[in-house]
Amino acid sequence: MDFITKLRNAIRINNSHVCVGLDTEFEKLPARVQSFPLAQGLYNREIIESTKEHACAYKLNIAFYECRGVEGWQSLEETIKAMPDDIPIIIDAKRADIGNTSRMYAQAIYDRLGADAVTVNPYLGIDGIKPFLEYKDKCAFILCHTSNASSADFQRRVISDEESRPMLFEIVARKAKEWNDIGACGLVVGANVPDDFARIIKLAPGLPMLIPGIGAQGGDIRSVVESVKDTDFLINSSRGIIFPAGYDNFAEGAQRQASALKDIINDILYRRA
Repeated sequence: MDFITKLRNAIRINNSHVCVGLDTEFEKLPARVQSFPLAQGLYNREIIESTKEHACAYKLNIAFYECRGVEGWQSLEETIKAMPDDIPIIIDAKRADIGNTSRMYAQAIYDRLGADAVTVNPYLGIDGIKPFLEYKDKCAFILCHTSNASSADFQRRVISDEESRPMLFEIVARKAKEWNDIGACGLVVGANVPDDFARIIKLAPGLPMLIPGIGAQGGDIRSVVESVKDTDFLINSSRGIIFPAGYDNFAEGAQRQASALKDIINDILYRRA
């Protein structure tokens, strides 16, 4: 099954656009969990079990596992083994390099880990992206307009040698649409730039959108959902779900937070709020 079909099925079955971000920082795990072997994998298994009815995808930021060496990588593999077969797995790795290096990255993420999608950096152009696109049933989410504070350093720079004077993020969106003819592309667009969604969708119609930045990074969920409601979109939440404040039972807290976010999104989509 190709990525977009798998995503749409998960959205429909779970009635959810929530992507649960498993940015499982070891130091934030409960002390009783830290003492177990492969603690991140153990913790994630509980989170997945409690949220799987409310998620349309899971996103794992690979940095939180790579930093722990062999044990971290094994926890990453154990986490993926715990995933339901019908929910897409996105590896947030922001990879891309010259062609042969990107080919190795793609093998690690798709062949070794068995992920359905990956985040990639477009800075090297098609040379760094194409090896990921050659996996026809997968999806490469291209960093378009990210949610970090310094994203404007490059992404909002005006390209003055084009008549329309686009910003760099607009060039990226346009290129992603072109590259989608080679293999499936998506876009990463931060929730804190809602005024730019319409422009991005116009430049890259039909591409799925992975949207981080709700909550702590200042994204307004209503503005975002209303802007992307006619696309295949995923609203990512990481810390707000996997490290829920005020709950003795972290799995129960994760379930309630994921369910609440799903309800908020659906209330906006179906105008119940």
